[in-house]
Amino acid sequence: MNLPNAQIEAMPGRRSRAIIFLILEGFASLSIAMVIFAVEVWVFTKTGSYATFASLALLAALPAVFVSPLVGPVIDLIPRGMVILGCSALIVLAGLCAALYSEIFQFSVIGAGLLLLTLALVQTIRWPVLLATVSSLSPPDDVERITAYEESVEAAVVVMAPILGAAVMGQFGISTVVGLLVLPFMGSIAGVFFLALPRWSSLASLQNIFRQYLQNFWPDFTFGFRWIIERKNIFRLLIYICVLNFGANIFVTMQVPLALLLFDAQKVAIILASGGVGLVVGGIVVSLIGTIRPPVRAIYMGSAGITMGIAIYSISNSIVQSTLGAFVFMFFHPLVNTAIQVLWRKQAPLDKQGAIFSVRRAFTSALAPLAIALSVPISVHLAGPIVSSVARWFPQTMPWPNEQAATLGFTLVLVALTTWLLIISFHQRKFLESDAPE
Repeated sequence: MNLPNAQIEAMPGRRSRAIIFLILEGFASLSIAMVIFAVEVWVFTKTGSYATFASLALLAALPAVFVSPLVGPVIDLIPRGMVILGCSALIVLAGLCAALYSEIFQFSVIGAGLLLLTLALVQTIRWPVLLATVSSLSPPDDVERITAYEESVEAAVVVMAPILGAAVMGQFGISTVVGLLVLPFMGSIAGVFFLALPRWSSLASLQNIFRQYLQNFWPDFTFGFRWIIERKNIFRLLIYICVLNFGANIFVTMQVPLALLLFDAQKVAIILASGGVGLVVGGIVVSLIGTIRPPVRAIYMGSAGITMGIAIYSISNSIVQSTLGAFVFMFFHPLVNTAIQVLWRKQAPLDKQGAIFSVRRAFTSALAPLAIALSVPISVHLAGPIVSSVARWFPQTMPWPNEQAATLGFTLVLVALTTWLLIISFHQRKFLESDAPE
């Protein structure tokens, strides 16, 4: 076991340290979510092009696919406190550079793409480290409760990010929004020292780590893949997650553009925030009553609920229905995520969770670029012609106010229907039940 990272498990007060860590990193995640929301709104408002919007989303999704398997093994070798320090420092630097560039020059679509790509690269490294650190800080008997707390923090981020992002951008402009990356990640840096997370400062130690990484590259690189494939229930769970994420990624990509075609930016922020409220309420419910047993039942039920939220949102032409759809979509996430996370955390060895979670992120993220890329031809070549035909022959049956909104909305109708049918098929075949732990 990696000794520096194993030191976390020996620390006293692990539960309180886990909660403090979640709060500090929650503020950092909030700043990233604010910037991503503001930049996405700025790009779509500036260009009016869904293709441009989707292209930037695709660019930001690629690092998780190609970089995750490479960084996983080295994450387990380097003390996690040091990795968090490095990620936080890079984001502070990126925020300062983006804010200065926006003030001195004019913020551009290319600048937005570079910023999103930088944040995506850092998040690809940061995400598995945060998960592994929370696992190490959580006492074995409190894994489910700490995981529920983790979901609640993520819910708070989802609630506050669009509201604060829209408010700050509307009042002060895009340069101030990107500059807000600095302070929370300075707090993340301070948290590493306050919580005494393992870290090294010796250059010789780092050189030795990378030498070891290169010498054992292939077995370390393939460990996460082999570990997952060797466990039948985990491998099937990963396939299921990929399928669900495929539909959810198309929805998330189209959610903001569809809302902007119907409402102004302030109302869009309210809609997205309502999704965060749903996540908070769902997290509270899971925290109070615990996850449904067996976990696979919670996964099936939650997945069906998520798909129902997509369906409600897809045919909306009012702020109330869009808000309800976003709420339902996010409400069932804690039910699914908690069950999935508990299954992974209880089976994955602590000293290898960086490698395992990185491979998991690579698999689950691999379909995101495909989903984003396919959303354009699906909407243009499949949903568009159907919408045009229906509008020509039955104009009064269309729930959307214009053809562009109808094209995006009907695309989401197709996504919801396909995803729901797949979930039913998985359930009937007992796809997740085989060898699944209680």
